Amino acid sequence: MNLLIVAAAAISIGGWKGETVSFRFDVTSAGGGVCTPKWESATDGWETKGGVMRGVRYMTKVHGTEYAFSPDRVEWNGSTNLPPNGTCIAVGQVKIPACAKPGDYSLAFCGREVKLHVAGRTLPPPKEWTTFVAGYWHHPWALARVSNTRLWSKEHFDAMRPFMAYTAAMGLKTIMCTICDLPWNHQCYDPNWTMVKHVRNGGRPGYGGTGEWSFDYTVFDKWVEFNLETGNGPYIYCFSLCPWDNELWYHDESGRPWHFNAKPGTKEYEEYWTPFLVDFRRHLIERGWFDKTYLSADERDPGELKASMELLRRVAPDFRVNAGVNSDPELFKDFRLGATTQSLRWVDDAFVERARRMIGDGRKVLFYVCCGPAAPNTFIGSDPDDAFWLPVFAAAKGLSGFSRWTFDSFPEDAMVDATYACWPSGDTFFVYPNGDPSWRYLNLLNGYQNGEKWRILSAGGGPIAVELERLGRRYDMKTALAKKDGDFRELVRDTLAILNF
Repeated sequence: MNLLIVAAAAISIGGWKGETVSFRFDVTSAGGGVCTPKWESATDGWETKGGVMRGVRYMTKVHGTEYAFSPDRVEWNGSTNLPPNGTCIAVGQVKIPACAKPGDYSLAFCGREVKLHVAGRTLPPPKEWTTFVAGYWHHPWALARVSNTRLWSKEHFDAMRPFMAYTAAMGLKTIMCTICDLPWNHQCYDPNWTMVKHVRNGGRPGYGGTGEWSFDYTVFDKWVEFNLETGNGPYIYCFSLCPWDNELWYHDESGRPWHFNAKPGTKEYEEYWTPFLVDFRRHLIERGWFDKTYLSADERDPGELKASMELLRRVAPDFRVNAGVNSDPELFKDFRLGATTQSLRWVDDAFVERARRMIGDGRKVLFYVCCGPAAPNTFIGSDPDDAFWLPVFAAAKGLSGFSRWTFDSFPEDAMVDATYACWPSGDTFFVYPNGDPSWRYLNLLNGYQNGEKWRILSAGGGPIAVELERLGRRYDMKTALAKKDGDFRELVRDTLAILNF
């Protein structure tokens, strides 16, 4: 069916060679019909995509009762049937080849002229970015459920490949591994089980008696190898020496599961972790992964984190440590953490100054958001500009990067309802179970690419570095925490104008 589209102004976009640029706009049909956004003209050999934005149902508040629909799921090659004077959202994407000639191009997409300016600079491949993209943990247990495959089977790994490609395109530097059961309790719809099986042959920790430990690294090794193969990593983040609720799990020689509670610093805690740390260190060295491995803890009490680090100093002092911190950074100032990820609400000027000194000493210092703050964030109902602002803020302040937590931990049926009762809708995933990206993901990708461009231009010095330093003052955390939708629009536009033209 022919579709008469109401005329509208041209779309103007820009990018570097090697960059993927995504954009959206409203399509209005005077007479109605089927809208299938496609590229009518593009440069030969360039990779392009077109699709429609689908509305997603979600609950507007945690444990609330009111639902809303928000455009979020991008269906490539999708179509929508428009009534007379109906409107849909078209999404276009173009990957600028590294061999493209700089200059101005006139393309056509879904009845609109797309003016594309290609700058005379090249964005390196994601694996070469200096931005330390962390977090975005893949959830293999959730992916097994939605793909209806047996956990750790060939079919399971094959089903996960498209999801791994999304984070590889962002330059994900970390591999999330679990070294104990339920390191974050059961906070997601699907639990996180251990990738290392702890087996106690005789005796029961916490119940007395003696026994020998053995450890099975089969799943751990497969998972690390798979991440590296799909372009993710190479740093291995292992969770957690400080599991939430201090609950520790293992199996006895018959395969029966056991668990007990032990706080860091107690005899039972050290009895559980000491043999593992010694054996895990040996295994990592044998695999050639030890220098890339961090023992990680998330949002833990400073006293408990300190006690776990004291055990490390006695048993395996050369292990690196990473911590996600959601309290006053002064409480952790004496900790020699190899990597620190600080909650955004504590990222003031004093923290940034201290972080730059730590980075100068060879450590990694990032910030993160998760279920809070309300803004800036990347929930279903968030302002789309937030997803751009967050990674670019890290570059503007000279931090190592920006972190978010789980990438594909789905609620019960995200294709129907994106709500997860415990966290704001969209907090736990950036792609959909069928492999469709979210608009939030595409904005994050745009933000990471432009953050890396910011770093490249700043390091090069000259007038543009001075201009970026001036622009960086407008990336202010206190202002951002009080933002309303639309507040970042001008800043995003000005940032793209400096970086791309």
